[in-house]
Amino acid sequence: MRRETKMGEGGSSEACGDAPSGAVDHSRTYRRPTRRRGDALVGEILDAAWDQLLDEGAAGFTVEAVAARARTSKPVIYRRWANRDELFSAVIVRRILLNPLECHDLGSLRADTLDILDQGNRKRVEIIVAAATAGVFIPGHLLTPERVRDTALAGKTSAMKVAVEQAIRRGEIRISPPPLVVRVPFDLFKAQVLMSVAPVPTPMLEQIVDQVFLPLVHAYQVEG
Repeated sequence: MRRETKMGEGGSSEACGDAPSGAVDHSRTYRRPTRRRGDALVGEILDAAWDQLLDEGAAGFTVEAVAARARTSKPVIYRRWANRDELFSAVIVRRILLNPLECHDLGSLRADTLDILDQGNRKRVEIIVAAATAGVFIPGHLLTPERVRDTALAGKTSAMKVAVEQAIRRGEIRISPPPLVVRVPFDLFKAQVLMSVAPVPTPMLEQIVDQVFLPLVHAYQVEG
């Protein structure tokens, strides 16, 4: 049952009838709001920045607007990111890390690759479109899509590389093709997303795998 309270002297609230006379009611002890620090603060700023990007687009993605949405100050943001571009890069990296692509062993390289691309439809379309339409990636600029990808994958093995390694362990293929070939399915997936600004239909995913990726993989196999 909700307790009724009344204001005591000095503006403090007093509970009616719940505590014995003279007892200390710790539930009424005032606690200052916890100050956000470290990773928690960074996460809240980056989440606010992502919402700002989705709601207001590139034009509304400013350090001032992000600071206001995150209930912090511009100096706090600038202590962590030198400029708007670096903040944007950090936002995209965070979204990628929060939405990892995983390789499930479904029994064949074809099935594994299609599953990874289907995850891309569910987890990455919004990120890819937001990154492209924000217009902060300038050719020759320090913050390129390649650098964002490498930052997100630092110390990790990509899902497609895991899929190829699984295919080798199963004896489905002999050797791994070059890294460029391993990246082909997802690179073509991203290109299709940017062309349509929408998830890629399943028939197109199958064409990417059956007509491009698998023929390339098998072209690199060495007959023993």
